Amino acid sequence: MSEQLRHSPENKTENIDFSAEIEQSLKRAEKEAQAVNHEQLETTEIQNKIEQHAVSGKEISIGEKEDTAKQEFGVYAEMKSQTYERTLGRVRSRLSAPEKAMSSVMHNKVVESLSNGVSKTAARPSGILGAGIVTLLGSSVLLYMAKYYGFQYNFFFFFILLAAGFVLGIVIELVIRAYAKARR
Repeated sequence: MSEQLRHSPENKTENIDFSAEIEQSLKRAEKEAQAVNHEQLETTEIQNKIEQHAVSGKEISIGEKEDTAKQEFGVYAEMKSQTYERTLGRVRSRLSAPEKAMSSVMHNKVVESLSNGVSKTAARPSGILGAGIVTLLGSSVLLYMAKYYGFQYNFFFFFILLAAGFVLGIVIELVIRAYAKARR
């Protein structure tokens, strides 16, 4: 396996032996091929082990899946609850007796869950603003009319104005949002 190399200027022929270099590169290529085959065998072995130890989704009942998720969430929820209680304890230690009582009532779990539920649905800022404005203006007009025309002021009308103003505030908010979306 010898190659001949010709030099054009002198037109002389020189015999250079590349067989040693070719053998080295062949050995290197064989080693690389063996390494790749070894890696492929390792991956195949790993895949076989995974398949042996893996449990299909059909074999696990739904309850087992939920238990693991509940356990993980339970740890974080428990830590969060403990931190919350410690913080409340530290703050309450600095409060006066009436403030402590009010804090314990306000931070009762039932009251807090009810308050959080209402705040997400009913306590819309636009509704509260609308209720306040309509109630103020409506009650002022009704009070003036009661004094001017001489009839008795009905306090139930205050609650009617409050509800009407709340609904009006939410409707105005929805109209503004719809208009803003249409402009985009």
